[in-house]
Amino acid sequence: MPCGGHIGIMERVSDLAIVLKTFPYQERDRIVVFLTENHGKYTGMAKGAVHSRRYGGSLDLLACSKIHFVRKPHAEMVRIEEATSHHEFASLYRDFDRLTAASFAAEFCLRLLEAHMPSREMFVCVSNFLFQLDAGMPVSRAVNAFLCKAFKALGYPPSLLRCVRCGKPAHEVVTSGRVVWDSQAGGMTCGACHGEGRAGLELESELLLYFHKLTMTAFKDLNAELPPADGLAWADAKLYRVLSDFLHHHIPGLPAGGLKSMRLLKTEVASEKSC
Repeated sequence: MPCGGHIGIMERVSDLAIVLKTFPYQERDRIVVFLTENHGKYTGMAKGAVHSRRYGGSLDLLACSKIHFVRKPHAEMVRIEEATSHHEFASLYRDFDRLTAASFAAEFCLRLLEAHMPSREMFVCVSNFLFQLDAGMPVSRAVNAFLCKAFKALGYPPSLLRCVRCGKPAHEVVTSGRVVWDSQAGGMTCGACHGEGRAGLELESELLLYFHKLTMTAFKDLNAELPPADGLAWADAKLYRVLSDFLHHHIPGLPAGGLKSMRLLKTEVASEKSC
């Protein structure tokens, strides 16, 4: 909605958002980076937010809040006028592993999402991930599901449903021989394309099915549709190796040093060495 009598000069926006990063600026103000449901990622200034009770915890890291802000065309930063808490992920702050996993998702968005570009699918992915992580979903399953869904939302999914070299579907590859992860190509390869005598990370048919389930099944339905996490610990560990390898070698925009939060993930899925 234009204001001040100048069409296109200033626009007030109200949207649900996840806070990805927040830090004080000077003595009283706060800088907040947040991902909105319908308008994309923004960096905003909240005047007087450091000591004011007006915002409560609505601008804290990982808060899910309704944020009202003013933006100007071509301006990199917006002005936050008001924020109210929508949902609190209270359990995340009581468990180091869960908080680290949640911080990883925030850093993923900070590094890989372009500012001011609407990305509702990524917002849904992040918010559902935080909700299920807060509700008790096993960390390893939640992290793998987030990566599967985030890659799909970004338009860069790894090719694990057909041979990345010859295009043969996974069900044909599995019945005819080896299935191997090809780090360079960013996908699975059949034995014929990979070379029967060459070493490589073998991918079981159960792992390919697990990848497909994590990618296509809604977060809220994963625990109901999949076996208990303990029975898939091997799949979580191996799939994380594949997904983290894909992240570091095939996702554009990732810094050379990778994501710092990944080094802190102290879960079984993160303790495995990368490919």
